[in-house]
Amino acid sequence: MKRALIAFILSALTFFGGHYYNRRWARSTFFSVLVILWFLLSGPLAFWLFMLSDLTNLDFQVSASILTRVWSAGLAVIWLASAIIAAIDARNPQSDVVIGGVFSKWFSILSMCVIGTLLVGLTHASWLLRGKAMRWLTEREISEPIEIVTKAPPITERKRYLGSGSYSFEEFDHNSKKVLAKGPGTIQGKVVVNDKACSGLRFRLFLSGDLRTQWTESDENGLYEIPVPFGKYRYQGFELDTESANKVLAGKIKKADYFDRERIITVAEGMPASGQDFYFIDPVLRIRPLGDTLPSDGLVFEWEPYPEAAFYRIQIYDRGVRSWGFEWKSLLEWHDRPKVENTQVSMSELGATLESGHYYSWRVEAFDRAGDSISRTENAFEIGFKVK
Repeated sequence: MKRALIAFILSALTFFGGHYYNRRWARSTFFSVLVILWFLLSGPLAFWLFMLSDLTNLDFQVSASILTRVWSAGLAVIWLASAIIAAIDARNPQSDVVIGGVFSKWFSILSMCVIGTLLVGLTHASWLLRGKAMRWLTEREISEPIEIVTKAPPITERKRYLGSGSYSFEEFDHNSKKVLAKGPGTIQGKVVVNDKACSGLRFRLFLSGDLRTQWTESDENGLYEIPVPFGKYRYQGFELDTESANKVLAGKIKKADYFDRERIITVAEGMPASGQDFYFIDPVLRIRPLGDTLPSDGLVFEWEPYPEAAFYRIQIYDRGVRSWGFEWKSLLEWHDRPKVENTQVSMSELGATLESGHYYSWRVEAFDRAGDSISRTENAFEIGFKVK
């Protein structure tokens, strides 16, 4: 038993050590030749790797992984067979010197040297093969027909909802996981886009500090209903489903609404409660500056004219030396923002000072002849420009 264990361990560590220990030179020669042939088989396997990649458009890395697994599995079978046979032979001590002669012994030793050389050579060749294969694949991609573009293509805006997807009052706990169960009562409301009923908008309401209602969706008439238990609730905001908002509200923003504020909603039997009505409109679109680094001298703000707008007011926000975060301050007093009757205004007319190296955002709000706000820019707090 001890001899069998020693023979198994020696073969497991060296492939053929157990056969030398058993003085089975013929066995050693057989496994030496088998391993040499298996190493030589890696060449045809590599060729079929290229053929497989070419014929099936299989990724080269995937093909290489398949080749490596097949080759390693075969080598593992040879290694395990050698170790097991060495352990079996050790239980029946018998020398092959008479049978195999001195020639078998030295051939076995020579085979060990050849296998060692093959291991070193194969390692080096695999790196060369990988490099050539990658160059071949790259050259093949380059040689394929391509289309030469001689001018910059037009930039198209992504069709998405431009407003805020969620809004809540300060007291609402966004970390809460509470969802209000369905009940016999209902909260009702409507969704309107540019004075037309909007169907397919999916959303839910924030209630009473830490509750979210079930998701609901506006119907073909723009109406919605949310089933809730009877009781009193404090309305504290809403959350839109991003996918549906981008689909049915693309290019729109939510209209500023005085009634979109904290209030008590009473839900009783036979008395559906009036929930929040949602109005969405087209925003005021800014033209320049957007995403530029500019000197403060001669800076001009420009936007597209808005239907039925009698005048505009502009506000600029200083974001400091960082392009991210929520630290910002208004440069103009809110009630003293200048009234602009056309669609552009220069920095000198605004009377504000910009600091070098700071990032800025800006916002335009449109008003009708009665002085009521009718629209604004989509996201006032996105970076507008940086001052040199």
